[in-house]
Amino acid sequence: KDREGFRPFGVIIRKMDLSIYFEHAKNESPFMNMVYMVKADKKESLKEVMHHDGTCRVQTVENGDLLLSDDLPLLINTSFNGRNEPMVYSPIDAIKTFYGTGLKYLVLENWVVTKE
Repeated sequence: KDREGFRPFGVIIRKMDLSIYFEHAKNESPFMNMVYMVKADKKESLKEVMHHDGTCRVQTVENGDLLLSDDLPLLINTSFNGRNEPMVYSPIDAIKTFYGTGLKYLVLENWVVTKE
C-alpha cells in the first residue's frame, strides 16, 4: 500500500491471544483504539506491524471470529485505499485500487484476482 515508515499496519488478534504477543494487554480493543508494547520475543515476527517505539495498534475479536486460529493467531489490519485516496466503496473501486498499488491479490466474494 506504499505506507509511510512511521505508520505501520495494525493487527487483528483473538482476545485470548493478546497476552501472548503484547505486554500488559488486559483490555479488549474492538475498535482498534488501543496500542500495546510488543513482547521482546515477538518483535522479530511482528516487525512489519510494530511502531518504531516497539508498540502496535491492536484490534481484538472474539475467539471464533474471522479466520483466526492457533495456526493463524493474527492478521494485518488495514483500510483498503491507496495513498491519498478515499476508502474503497465498491467492487470497481477495489479493482482500481488493486491495480494502482503493489497488492498481489484481491479477493472479491468467491473470486481471487491476481495481476499475473
